[in-house]
Formats: sequence, structure tokens, C-alpha cells
Amino acid sequence: MVEVSEISLHVKCPMCNAEKTIKVPSYVFASKAFGALKIQIPKGSVCLEHQFVIYVDKKGNIRSYETTDYQLPAVKREKKEKLLTLKDFVGMVGEFATLNVLHALFLDLPIIIVQTKVDPMMEKVINGTLDALFPRFFKNSNGIRIIDRNEFKSLQNIENCLAIDEEGFILISPWEINKFEIEEDLLTKVLKLDDFNQQKIIFQQLLTSFFRKLNFIGELLLSQDVVYEDDLKDKFKKQFMQKRVSNYEIELIKAVLDKRFQKDVSKIKIRSFNKLKESLW
Repeated sequence: MVEVSEISLHVKCPMCNAEKTIKVPSYVFASKAFGALKIQIPKGSVCLEHQFVIYVDKKGNIRSYETTDYQLPAVKREKKEKLLTLKDFVGMVGEFATLNVLHALFLDLPIIIVQTKVDPMMEKVINGTLDALFPRFFKNSNGIRIIDRNEFKSLQNIENCLAIDEEGFILISPWEINKFEIEEDLLTKVLKLDDFNQQKIIFQQLLTSFFRKLNFIGELLLSQDVVYEDDLKDKFKKQFMQKRVSNYEIELIKAVLDKRFQKDVSKIKIRSFNKLKESLW
């Protein structure tokens, strides 16, 4: 049996001021691979009504809080011998970590899961599940790796990846965002289904729709010198019958084109910024 030393964090809900002490494995603070540890506090952990994210420095001090408004279906946190659905993965690491994993998969970035004791079969099962979920045109070149805590602490130059603890703590992430609008919408629709084949169908339908938008923007970038974001939103509404196109959707598409497909997205600009730049000259 592996002994795990822990550090106590006194957490206060930023909305109702309810307080509770939670335990975090001490090894995450000994690692020099991350700046701040992100920990999702789900409903019921500190108070019954609210969920939020805390940022903890390497000394175990809570530096800030951020509220979240995820509307995902409730999933019981539990570990399973076999991972067969996306719901099982959420049950293992939690909603916030799963949204981060989906974001990394969209960008085709390496993903590391750190366990106290490595389960060699779990890595195979997780990657098999993801391989089955993702359509052929959106396969990931970087599979999920599962390593133990000692190996994690010895890794070098791994800033451009996502690393999460088996409890769902975000150890490393190359982004500052904590609200994943597109990934949350996808996960919400999938979690309403229990059957893996049904999950797969919905997952691939949504990714196919997203892929069409990538191609649409890619063709615009080939034919135009400049593509303004507000014009792009209008084109999306007409082309894809969308009532609303969020800034996050545009930013995610730009990031996927850049990271996954190595496309130059510098032609996509904000019109107001260009007008300001013109006025300065």
C-alpha cells in the first residue's frame, strides 16, 4: 500500500461564505512543473449550492477563487475497474478536469494523468475509449499517458501539455481559461446518454459540425487577406443557421487551426483594433 501525505486547505465559498477543510496530496506542491494548482470544488464539497475553482500556490496558500456556472448533468465521483463511457471518465476525475481534457484533445496536445499507483490497463482502456469516440478525421496523435508521481516530478520541458492528478487536480495547463463553452455543450449532450454507442454517435455528430466550421474558415483564409471576427460571426449565422456565435467559439476554432492543423490564423483580426492602429498612424 502506498502512503500519501496530504496538506489541509481551509476553503471558503466565494458566494455564500460556507467553510470547510479539504485534503490535497502534498506531492503536487513539491513539483516545480506548474505555477498554480487549479482545484475544482464541486457542489457538496464545501457547500450544497455552489461550485468554483481555487488557485493554490506552491506553498499551499489559496491565492484566488473563480466561480463557475457549469450546467452539466450530475455524475457520481467513483473509480471503476473498466472505463467504458465518457460518463465513467467524468466519474473518475470530475467535470472540470474532463473539460480541460476535451480542450487538450481538441488542440491535439499531450495529456498526462498522474496516479499514486499506475494501473497499466487503465491507459489502454482510456485511449481505446477516446479512439472509438473521435471520428477518423479528428484522431489525436498524442494519446493519454498515465504515470506515477515520482515520474511526474522528474519530467522536464512539459509546459505545452495538460497534466491532471487522478483526483482531478490540474497540475499543468498551457491556458488560463477556466470556462469551456463548446466543450461543456458537447459534454452535456453526451452525459445525458448512458449507452456508449449513443454517446459515440452524438459526439461524432458534434465534432463533424465543428470540423465543417474549421474547413469553412480555412477556405476563407485562403481567399481573403483579412478576415474580421464580426464578419465571421455573421457568415457563421448564415452558413450554419446559428442564432448566436460566441467569442469563445471563434477563439477555439483559431486555436484548433493553429495547434492541431498548424494553420496561420493571423489574418483573423478584430476590426476595432485595426481601426485603432490606423488612427495611430
